[in-house]
Amino acid sequence: MGQVATRSLAALILLYGAPASATDYSEPLTPQQEDFKARFLARDEICRKESMEKFGLSEARAEAFCACEIDVIARNSNLKDLASFTKAAIGTEGERAENTARAQYLLEQLLPERKRVCGY
Repeated sequence: MGQVATRSLAALILLYGAPASATDYSEPLTPQQEDFKARFLARDEICRKESMEKFGLSEARAEAFCACEIDVIARNSNLKDLASFTKAAIGTEGERAENTARAQYLLEQLLPERKRVCGY
């Protein structure tokens, strides 16, 4: 999987989002969730660009959306799922190949929650 595919997957991870039945967004994140967020917020430029194009958002609104989306993913995924997202986006070529389909499936499951919480 090349760099373009990796960037596309990172954009998917940042643009799609598991329905969470009772996620409390005011609760502090676990250290693992914080680590996940930090890794993906460092790649925020990809998300901002994609969400500006896809949703017609200003840069400031796109930045807020991306932060919200990563928070939704972090709070509504177990450790195994967070590892799959991470490997699919920034892992080795073999890790990306092994985890891309799972990460895309998980993102599809998160889409309703992302829309509910983040608005898009």
